[in-house]
Amino acid sequence: MSKHSITAWAFVVSLVLAASASAGAPEIGTYRTGIDLGNTPSTGCDFDLGGVSPGSVPGFELEATVQVDSSQIPPQVLSAELATCDGSGFATPVALSGVDLELNTGFLDADSIIIAIPASVLAGTTSIRLAHYARSADGSEDILVSSDGTSRGGAITVALTLASPAPTLSAMAIFTALVALTVVACRQIRRRTWASGSIIVLAVFTVAAAVVQAEFSNQVASDPTSDASQDQPRAEIFASFAMTSGSGVLLRLDIEDLETPPAPTPTPTSTATASASSSPELPTATATASASSSPEPPTATATASASPDGPTATATATATASASATPRTPVLTCQTVRDCRCDDLDPCTIPRCLRNDDTGLCMCVFVPIPDCGG
Repeated sequence: MSKHSITAWAFVVSLVLAASASAGAPEIGTYRTGIDLGNTPSTGCDFDLGGVSPGSVPGFELEATVQVDSSQIPPQVLSAELATCDGSGFATPVALSGVDLELNTGFLDADSIIIAIPASVLAGTTSIRLAHYARSADGSEDILVSSDGTSRGGAITVALTLASPAPTLSAMAIFTALVALTVVACRQIRRRTWASGSIIVLAVFTVAAAVVQAEFSNQVASDPTSDASQDQPRAEIFASFAMTSGSGVLLRLDIEDLETPPAPTPTPTSTATASASSSPELPTATATASASSSPEPPTATATASASPDGPTATATATATASASATPRTPVLTCQTVRDCRCDDLDPCTIPRCLRNDDTGLCMCVFVPIPDCGG
């Protein structure tokens, strides 16, 4: 194999490796929650709000930090830790177990980050105050430090009932009880005791509904949508929830979308070139026109002409393009309707954004205005 062949192969391999590395680059978002034990802002450490005003809020004894890699499918928790205020800042972080991600089940179909704070670190307090900070991989930031997400809202507080936890049934015990009630109801109906059977069936559905609603029914704060610094869904906070039990407190932070949307498919272009020359001595004029290969591509035409003018030869070229008057319907992949943005500079069309909930695809439809421009 020649030296030039080896060099060419090495160049190709390096390109492939570079493309593979860039394709698998992590998209790490950071999500922090400050916890004020006893709701006493005068003690504790400042909770950093990054580049979002007012920059920090005082009085927090604990800080939980979760890092999520959104480049993986589904997103994965990379790390979770709980740090304690030592008077000057949050230090001595320890690994935090019991962190989970739930996708598309939160407030307004948001993705949820669930953190379990054990009762042992809550120091027997009866209430806590919360503050939240989110930062996506591209630097977009959002905060939630008040109950309504505005400067006028009150503090985010959660009353704790940890001292005397009520006895609860395990998931298996609840399932067993529901099965037993269902069996009894079927027997009653077979014996044609419809009244008692119907009552038992109603009880089964009531218990099942109560079990579902018991999880995170307490929304402690909500945040205005579209207020992240760069309008990035992986940093957009929607709401905060809390649920207490004898083992501690569960905190849930709802983020608009932790999942990385697929990269848009580039639209190929077609190019047509026309050349004309009247003689070898005359210059050649070239005109080029490009047209996008969208579902309703515009038509493009190119003309070129060259003509001598007295003793001096001149060449001219013109190019024209015309678009079809029918609606253009490019399809965009999106997670929410907010991701589907229709930009239209044509004064004779009206943009409309539609979303198919079954496929998750958005469609920008440009409807022509009758008799416009004519």
